[in-house]
Amino acid sequence: MNHVADQPADPRRRTFMGRAIVLMAGLVALGWAIPLMLYSVLPSLRRRSSAWVNVGEVRRLSVSQPQELEMVVTRSDGWRTITTVKSLWAYRTSATEVVAYASMCPHLGCAYAWNTASGRFICPCHDSVFALDGHVLAGPAPRPLDRLEAKVEKGHLFVLPQEFRAGVNQRIPV
Repeated sequence: MNHVADQPADPRRRTFMGRAIVLMAGLVALGWAIPLMLYSVLPSLRRRSSAWVNVGEVRRLSVSQPQELEMVVTRSDGWRTITTVKSLWAYRTSATEVVAYASMCPHLGCAYAWNTASGRFICPCHDSVFALDGHVLAGPAPRPLDRLEAKVEKGHLFVLPQEFRAGVNQRIPV
């Protein structure tokens, strides 16, 4: 007679096997979960970066006479690429030096314009007034106009497009 089949299995062995199976299943799940989480979360954590944008020939600009210009901005945001047309204000200070401003008022983000008669930038939303150098002359604007990085290469104006939070005292990139 064979009495081995009639004896119950060792409970320690059964517990060990159960824990080993749970551990292996957990490792497999973790092996899939980490890449999936990185794939879905990392794009939103990446810092948006812009490249220098060619705005056009510098000779189109007048000295101390701002002009509204347009630039085509392409940026990657997560898994998609977005192309938009944005405006800016720019003027020459010399043959090789250019000043460029973002086209949104730092008060609430309204579009302002250059008033040739007064020689000032004027925002129609709440009557903020800015000097040619961007400083606030009147109105509720909390800071000067947002100056953009600009450079001249081979007769062309290049601008590093940026947007800044409206309504705060500091220039905080968005």
